[in-house]
Amino acid sequence: MLEVRYIGSGHHKRNPADYHFDRANPRPTKSLCDANRVITLVEAQDLIKSGISKKMFSSFQEDGLPKYIWSVSDVGEVFEAKTHPNTLGMYHGYPLEDEDDMSDYISKIWSTR
Repeated sequence: MLEVRYIGSGHHKRNPADYHFDRANPRPTKSLCDANRVITLVEAQDLIKSGISKKMFSSFQEDGLPKYIWSVSDVGEVFEAKTHPNTLGMYHGYPLEDEDDMSDYISKIWSTR
């Protein structure tokens, strides 16, 4: 796999924490990764590494990278990291809602890997 890097997005943050964003700029249509608690950059990077090590990612795109990488925190929160063709290898993430069927699916698979 090509190099993957977690960079975050101010569109999913109320608090820029240690991401070095100029400001947080949450969009009303986006879920907040820090809705329940602040997720540090190191924790987010560890989550994406865990998702990769457990092979919790979508199929590879033409650029050789998966569009999505999923992970589950130590307290059971399910996260989805996403890349965009304009930011090759750079991902931002957000929690999946408990009502989202994908959240339940990821939780079940995560516990078996």
